[in-house]
Amino acid sequence: MSARKKKKVRFKPRFFVIVGILAILVVLLVVKLVSGLAGGSGEEKKQAPKPQSKKVEVNVTIAGDLVIHAPVFEGMRKGDSFDFTPCFKYVKKYIEPADAAICTFEGSLVKSDFTGYPMFRTPEKLAADIHSAGFDLMTVTSNHAADAGADGFNSTIKAVKKAGLIPSGGQLKDDDPDYAMTKTKDGVKIAFISYSYNDGTPETPALNGNVLPEEMVKKCNTFSMKDKKGAVKDAARIEKEARKAGADIVILSLHWGEEYQTHSNADQQKLAQMYVDGTTCDLIVGSHPHVVQEYDLLKSKDGKRKVPCFYAIGNLLSNQRRELVYGDKHVEEGVITMFRFDYDTGLKKLNDIGIDIVPYWVNLYYGDTAHYDIVPLIGKYKENKSLIDSGNASLAADAKKEIKRILNQDYDLYKELKK
Repeated sequence: MSARKKKKVRFKPRFFVIVGILAILVVLLVVKLVSGLAGGSGEEKKQAPKPQSKKVEVNVTIAGDLVIHAPVFEGMRKGDSFDFTPCFKYVKKYIEPADAAICTFEGSLVKSDFTGYPMFRTPEKLAADIHSAGFDLMTVTSNHAADAGADGFNSTIKAVKKAGLIPSGGQLKDDDPDYAMTKTKDGVKIAFISYSYNDGTPETPALNGNVLPEEMVKKCNTFSMKDKKGAVKDAARIEKEARKAGADIVILSLHWGEEYQTHSNADQQKLAQMYVDGTTCDLIVGSHPHVVQEYDLLKSKDGKRKVPCFYAIGNLLSNQRRELVYGDKHVEEGVITMFRFDYDTGLKKLNDIGIDIVPYWVNLYYGDTAHYDIVPLIGKYKENKSLIDSGNASLAADAKKEIKRILNQDYDLYKELKK
């Protein structure tokens, strides 16, 4: 039997090429299937673009206390109404351009039965005139916030809102935010957290010697110097809520300190440092002493932050005069503080804060009517009509020197706004 020779199978080169291509296609198909099972689309996920830096300047202006004594509102009476706008005619141009401008009101805004010291019940028309002067917000918590009881506190907030202002430090409802928020044209959100000291206890807060009505306790932001840790903890809580709501800049407005003292006390200094260490606030500005106190730049304990602090910036408008307050001329002085925040909206980062100061003197004199003129002490201020008509230029010049001495800073006082 003859064995057949086995025929060898010969593969042409192109066969191997085809097999190789098929193998590659199979591998790609498997990868695609695995990627799909993993939730992918089969395409490489695009990486989110890195944030691009975009710097903007945010301007915030903060002024002092409105303490409307009876001679002030009577001097501004116009028939059955009142007009406070003449008081601000010389400083309006420094307030109006700000992205956010705020001042502090002491007392209650009411429709009738107006009174001055010691229980301030002020015509609600003040709120509209403050808005006309260029202010956007008004702090409504102070040691006089309960002068007209809970009803007066509520009427104050309603009058502020009706005038187009945002109230800070007080709420109509328990669940309203404890901060005030405003937004600039560049989309930067600024939160103000306003507090007043209370002269009661942490458990039983009181204002102006009167225990707070129960319904005001949760609606009026107060703190006790007897519980500084609690004060900081509460501010941190509010700040956290504000940051969660999108706040880019957070400012603490504090009604505190000793009246008529041109230097902060130990309690103010300790609490200010605790706020810097216990929150991420960007700025602290104080009121209540009725005079200007010193400025300081506070460093956080971790060394990462520097926070400007003006312990007190004086009265913006009041009837406190040297002849009425133990010869204290400083009650007639004040400063409008103007802050330039260098903020990066792309990186969500605050880079720097510039500070300008507009010192002023409240000139009181009587002509055809009572004049309470807030006179800015910059440029050729001695040519101000109010000072010429009253002959008080020398008193204004002395006020300017005193303000620079008290602040203890060699500030270049604010230059005229660009025309």
